[in-house]
Amino acid sequence: FTSVGNTGAAFTLMMLVAALEKAKSGDRILLANYSNGADAFSLKVVDEMEEIKGKLGVKGHLQSKKILDDYQKYARWRGLIEIAPASTRPKMEVPSTSALRRERSKILSLYGTKCKNCGYPQYPPQRVCTKCHVKDSFEPYRFADKRARLFTFAGDFLAETPHPPLIVGILDFEGGGRIKCLVADANMKELQIGMPMRMTFRKLYTTEGIQHYFWKAAP
Repeated sequence: FTSVGNTGAAFTLMMLVAALEKAKSGDRILLANYSNGADAFSLKVVDEMEEIKGKLGVKGHLQSKKILDDYQKYARWRGLIEIAPASTRPKMEVPSTSALRRERSKILSLYGTKCKNCGYPQYPPQRVCTKCHVKDSFEPYRFADKRARLFTFAGDFLAETPHPPLIVGILDFEGGGRIKCLVADANMKELQIGMPMRMTFRKLYTTEGIQHYFWKAAP
C-alpha cells in the first residue's frame, strides 16, 4: 500500500501477484479481501509457476518507476492542467468500439503473425509474407513478451502530449519482426540506437468516453 497507493478493486490481485513472485511450488497462499462483503481463498502454488518466473511483475514495475521532479508534470499527466491544442494537427479520430473488439488480439495482446513457410514474424498481421512472399500461410505470434532493440527513434515536438517531445521508435524484436510505436518512460538524451527495450501496455488517450489502449516501448 505504501508503494502504489490504493488501486481499488485491483489491489488484492496485485498483492497475489507479488506473493506469487516469491512463492515456490507447493506453497500455500491465503488470499482475503473485504469491502461490501468479504472473500477468502486458499491457493496452492503448482509447478507451472516456474515457467513464468523472470517476468517483470509487480516488483519489476515498482523498480522501473520514474519519479516526477515537479508538480506541474504530475498535473498535466493527470489532466488537471489543460494542454494547448496542437494547431498543426488534425483532430484525433474516435476509435471504433466494434473495430477494437474485432481486432482485440492484435491491439490488446499484440499478436502478429509468423510465416509457416520461412518462419519470419511480422506485425501487424499480414496476408503476404514480407520476406518470402507466400500468401495466407501464417500462425499467430505474440510480440508482447518478446525482447527488442531500438533500431531508430525521433522526437515530435508538435504533438499534443503532457511531456514533450512525443518519442516514436522503431524496434527490432529478438527472433525477428519489427514494430513502430511510441516510447514511454524515456528521455531522448538517454536513448541510444541498439539499446534493449521491452513492450509495456499503456493507455493512449480518451475520446468521447472511449478509453484507447495500446503497447508502447520502454527501456
